[in-house]
Amino acid sequence: MADPQSNAAVPAYPSPEHSLPAPPELPPDAPRAGVLHVRHRHTERYTVVGNHLAQHPRLSATAIGIGVHIQSLPDGASVTIKALALRFPEGEVTIGRALRDLEDAGYLVRRRVPLGGGRIATRTFFLDHPGVVVRASVLSSGLEAAVPVPSPAAGDEPEPRPAPGPGGCSGRGEGSAA
Repeated sequence: MADPQSNAAVPAYPSPEHSLPAPPELPPDAPRAGVLHVRHRHTERYTVVGNHLAQHPRLSATAIGIGVHIQSLPDGASVTIKALALRFPEGEVTIGRALRDLEDAGYLVRRRVPLGGGRIATRTFFLDHPGVVVRASVLSSGLEAAVPVPSPAAGDEPEPRPAPGPGGCSGRGEGSAA
């Protein structure tokens, strides 16, 4: 097996239609294996995602990806199975399963609310940190709603990580809906 560092010389996008810059040189103190992050401080159009979602030990990659996508959307965006199936190549069954998994993990809360005249609608809330009592954004009806959420089960969150160093992101950028 080749030395893991030997892959650093292979261009990430060797085809001519991609003209991305080459990755930086390996620093002398770089780990011998694993990912090396090339960080950029975002100042607009970004969403902060907690490691408890990004590294959730029991959610599938599909559920994590859809959760991150939903977190990046503005209030009022459609997150139905059909709407998400139009956006992603996964089918409705896979997306439906991912949404149920997000619901089971406490990230997604669906509530049936009366509209009057015998009509009922489902309101969907996405919690960027389950277990923390939050106030939902102003709903289209003009009302605010507290979303009661169960506390996550023990062991749901990975080990805490140190805060990002210089060049890491913090806060929310323009266009962030999360």
